[in-house]
Amino acid sequence: MKHKLKPLDELIYHSDIFLAHLKEGKQPEKLIEHMNLTFDYYLKLSKEKGLYDALSRTCKSYLTKHDQKEINLLIELFENAIWLHDIGKINPSFQYKKMKNKLPFITMNEDDSSHSLLSSLIYLNVYFEKIANIKSEEGIKLLLFQAMILFSYIISRHHGYLDTLDEYFEKMKNLNTYLIKSKKIEMILKIKLNEGLFDITIIKKFKDTLLTTNTNKPIELMLLSKLLYSTIIACDYYATGEYMTGDIADFGCIDDIDNLTKKFYDSDIYHGIMKYKNTNIFKEGIKKFEINNINFLRSDMFLKAEEVLIKDIDNNIFYLEAPTGSGKTLTSMNLAFKIIKEKENINKIFYVFPFNALSDQTEKVVSSYIGKKNTAVINSVTPIKTSKKDQIKEYNETSFNKDYQKHIFLHYPCVLTSHVKFFNILFGTGREDSLPFAQLTNSVIILDEIQSYKNNIWKEIITMLAKYSKLLGFKLIIMSATLPELNILVDDKELEYSHLIKHSSVYFSHRLFKNRVTPDYTLLNDGKNSIDQLVNFVKDIWNKNSLKKRILIEFISKKSAREFYKMISKSMPSKKGKIFELTGDDNGLYRNYLIDYIKNNKDSDDILLVSTQVIEAGVDIDMDIGLKDIVTLDSDEQFVGRINRSCYKKDCKVYFFDLDNENTVYQKSDVRLNINQKEKIWRNVFIEKDFKSYYKEVLSQHEEVKNEYTFQGFENFKKILKECNFRELKKKLRLIDDSNYQIYLAHDLKNPWNDEIINGKEVWNKYKKIILSDMNYTEKMIRLSEVKEKINYFTYNVKEEPLVQYEEEFGGIYYISNGVKYIQDNKFNREKYIKDNINHKKGKIIL
Repeated sequence: MKHKLKPLDELIYHSDIFLAHLKEGKQPEKLIEHMNLTFDYYLKLSKEKGLYDALSRTCKSYLTKHDQKEINLLIELFENAIWLHDIGKINPSFQYKKMKNKLPFITMNEDDSSHSLLSSLIYLNVYFEKIANIKSEEGIKLLLFQAMILFSYIISRHHGYLDTLDEYFEKMKNLNTYLIKSKKIEMILKIKLNEGLFDITIIKKFKDTLLTTNTNKPIELMLLSKLLYSTIIACDYYATGEYMTGDIADFGCIDDIDNLTKKFYDSDIYHGIMKYKNTNIFKEGIKKFEINNINFLRSDMFLKAEEVLIKDIDNNIFYLEAPTGSGKTLTSMNLAFKIIKEKENINKIFYVFPFNALSDQTEKVVSSYIGKKNTAVINSVTPIKTSKKDQIKEYNETSFNKDYQKHIFLHYPCVLTSHVKFFNILFGTGREDSLPFAQLTNSVIILDEIQSYKNNIWKEIITMLAKYSKLLGFKLIIMSATLPELNILVDDKELEYSHLIKHSSVYFSHRLFKNRVTPDYTLLNDGKNSIDQLVNFVKDIWNKNSLKKRILIEFISKKSAREFYKMISKSMPSKKGKIFELTGDDNGLYRNYLIDYIKNNKDSDDILLVSTQVIEAGVDIDMDIGLKDIVTLDSDEQFVGRINRSCYKKDCKVYFFDLDNENTVYQKSDVRLNINQKEKIWRNVFIEKDFKSYYKEVLSQHEEVKNEYTFQGFENFKKILKECNFRELKKKLRLIDDSNYQIYLAHDLKNPWNDEIINGKEVWNKYKKIILSDMNYTEKMIRLSEVKEKINYFTYNVKEEPLVQYEEEFGGIYYISNGVKYIQDNKFNREKYIKDNINHKKGKIIL
């Protein structure tokens, strides 16, 4: 591949006198040196992560009707945006103020030492006439023109975040006019600035063509822009870091898949699966045999999924739909390993989960096979992984820089992260969100529990994922026990996807899975239920026989869970067993302890766990009996996955009831709320595990109900794309509507693991001290990530702005020093807090 870069000597005079960076004790870095090093990292990303190939595919898709010369020009536009991103550092004010480099030229505006906007302006002046004069169809020229404008905007924002282009045009016009009139840059620039570059008609033409051009490919244009933004800021970061520390970035790619997976393929579990492969059951099909060993079913799915994967290896999207307890984690690991073995360019694995607890659980399994050094859990609550975790005091600046760089760029062979983090990488507008974007190319991405996404953006999500996977070259495995076939929502006829388990109903309907838990509708048949009725019902189950019982009851609201817990605790003697409550108002330390206790005390005490939906998808506990307030069929099935999880118990039941209004938790636009087990037709679908029929109905209602509630359907989404509105795209595809406030309740917290007291005030002061310190930025981020784990023990989300007496608001968190007044039974007393907040609002001061 040839890279047609604009020689710096053709653009400016005296190119060797301009500086880019300074560091005490080192020779200043020249601008040309930084430009070369930045572009070298682009070449390294192209070689190791297939960045150039992704760029080439996207350019070809964007310019549908094209000659190779036009593709080459678009690639040239992209690559020169990287090459020229810092050329604005020729600004004499930048050189004088930032580089201590006094030039023998007249300065520009003495107060303006910026460089990004000037870089954009030079870039536009280099390419504006070139595109205007090429001999191509008008439609192609318009697309190239659009790309050039967007790329120049990206250059201007490489030290900031992406937004809209409205202010950008005005700033560029003012700068262009100022430089032309003042003539203060003529002694530096060899090229002549175009006076009509930001004529109002040109700006209007650009905006109009974005919305009206028939050949417009908005997703491709947004992807090119995001890819450029990520590449510039990443390569700039790598290059600057190498100059400052001498460290060369290692992207953490898988370079020896056979060595990495040796332990997995030498394991007893895998040998057992291979032994099953040689049986007549696998060769002739499980339908012909009476299967009594559930491991045969697990092995069968493992092997069938692998067969389809190898056959359809060139597809980009794979569905893995399998029952709870079928071994999806091991199956998905094998699929990822097989893809990397078959496709040498694929060299990284991402696991993406709806809940942080799932990341931790899966990391333990994955790391047991490929080693802890090759895995990392990266989310908002897990401390940053360090190479000398137990000797952090011995770190120097270089150590912190290395570990922080690995963290923010996801430089690990296998990364386990959250849905929120993943979507921020894909659609976020800030630097930290976008830095690792290029790492997604040539990777395997395993999305778990996709049905947990807001279903009013399902179509938008699958549209973007389908296009991104194809152009960026990542393989997407979507897995769940309840899997919506989202490709139905996409109009793209070229979408390549595969069902890895072709006849999943064979396994769902098999008695070993289907009869693992028996649904019971005794309570639901009574209509609306009451707390009193549920208390008596649970007491009857508890007293029925002397066998050990592990009961889980899930409510929609924390209020109902609390009321039930108080009533059942008073009416059942403690000698009968242990009763626990677990909701979002419990601190994370207790939540982890309780789940671990229940998981590891299977044969000791009778246990009753009163909970909310925090206990659903993926939480690794195994109960005997369940009771659940019905919501959606997939939510109900996720709950059933906590009952007889091992699949070896007998007579396990789930009793469904109807207590709270679902709309208190779910969006009104969620069509699934209308399709529930109150109706016998959907009970039958649930019993038969016929989730294909369920999701067919859900998806058929999707657009109609979506429009009814939002007054804007998919057309609004397309308009956002066409306008290249990065801010609105991020907002549209946000998984969680983060409109809550955070309060910090300082109190003495007893650690249930070791009975030590954690002083909330001390934790808060340590948190503030780190933020306000002048320590190295990367050291600060690592130390903050460690203290944040404890900060979360005392932090709670509330909907209303805190008005009760708080000492300070710091970092977006409201600190309440006497937080103990809002702690009852070691949990957040939300009712008291809300009451005090309302009274304070009315003028009744609460001290």
